[in-house]
Amino acid sequence: MTRLALLSLVLLAAHPAEAARPDAGRIDDRAAILSYVRARAADAAGQPGLAAQGYAAALSASPGDAMLATRTYRQALTAGDRPLALAAAHALDAAGALPPDARLLFVADAILTKNWAAARRETAAIRNDGAFGFT
Repeated sequence: MTRLALLSLVLLAAHPAEAARPDAGRIDDRAAILSYVRARAADAAGQPGLAAQGYAAALSASPGDAMLATRTYRQALTAGDRPLALAAAHALDAAGALPPDARLLFVADAILTKNWAAARRETAAIRNDGAFGFT
């Protein structure tokens, strides 16, 4: 049995009454929690792609969760999953928790898609934020 599977079983066994509840909404929450646990285990095991996908699954159940969006964003960047990193960055932007480096991702995406208006807008936002003002 892999460590990830073992960790999941231990966490489920820790709260058997919660796992047995017939509440359908709770089942969705449990699935999101399991996705998060698997993502954390993958993160600890040095598997950024698997971690990013797990965090993304958990984030889909809690789209306003800035902590989940941050973990998804960071792991997606590490895994090289630009579409997922962009989706997480947009969620962070909507939550008012956009990290400064995410603007660079927005600029890069705008340039790659030849959206020059968005590139100018994001470049202006970087300038206005002052996060990269090294003088």
